[in-house]
Amino acid sequence: MVRRGDPPAYYHNCGAAFPWTIAKLETAKEYAAELQGLDETEKGRLASAIDDLTIDGPRTELAAHRFKNLMGKAGQAVGTGLYKIVLDVATEAAKKAIMG
Repeated sequence: MVRRGDPPAYYHNCGAAFPWTIAKLETAKEYAAELQGLDETEKGRLASAIDDLTIDGPRTELAAHRFKNLMGKAGQAVGTGLYKIVLDVATEAAKKAIMG
């Protein structure tokens, strides 16, 4: 959700990510790579899901499903920081799929 005063995540005209959005995505992927409750394949799937959660498309629902499942496996306390970062960059549809 964009609140008044929050900077946009993507350029309106071309859809490219702003530098702060790119930094959040990179941070989320680094965080995912360090989660100890997941194997390397799962970490890769989580990183891929993070990208898919930022764009509304055919993979958004699948990405939300994977994100929820893998975060559950990693454990809530471990993934709290990652969860917050992802919700900052996820589309509204992705947020609804994750939270609802």
